[in-house]
Amino acid sequence: MYINYSYAKSKDIQPQDIIVLQTIKQQRSEDLEEVLSGILDDERLGVFEKMGLITQIGGKKGDSELSRLRLSKKGNTILLDIESYGILEEDVTVFEWMKNYYLKAEKEIGSEKKCKELIAWFRSESQISKNELVHLCSRFVGDDSRMEYSKVLQYIFWKPENHFQTKPDLSQSKLWLYYEKYREQLDNEFSQLKDKNNEKQ
Repeated sequence: MYINYSYAKSKDIQPQDIIVLQTIKQQRSEDLEEVLSGILDDERLGVFEKMGLITQIGGKKGDSELSRLRLSKKGNTILLDIESYGILEEDVTVFEWMKNYYLKAEKEIGSEKKCKELIAWFRSESQISKNELVHLCSRFVGDDSRMEYSKVLQYIFWKPENHFQTKPDLSQSKLWLYYEKYREQLDNEFSQLKDKNNEKQ
């Protein structure tokens, strides 16, 4: 399992917390009360509750508090993000915006984990990030001539040509090729976005 320690730190998740959260996650299919009693103290339990990472199921009569612990939806999402290669908080923000856009348009998302990793990869390779990346994605998916390439959110960043291709290539990214085609216009729009942001600050 890959652990994105930088992202975990940005969410105030300590390295030892990751093991605890993974153990709580596994309680859906096995009783790990004994393990949890040795690695989870009341202080961290309180922190997890305050962060909204955990919840408790009803359970059976006599079940202990530890055996009834489960990850909340937020806890599952954060743990998945911590296992995602190279992502930053801004990549998650871009993904959430695009996910909502796609759901409203009744389009497919694909793998959320893979989407976030590809957003991180595209940001790193293209040096286009945050509001500029959201703007570029919006332009791309709103362009009727690109409709066939924007049916699934995951694939607008990169789609392998065959099963043997596992490493993303910017030159094969439909989003990057779109940016290249309209680079001058998009760069001007990016500048306007920066100006607006500067005015707000």
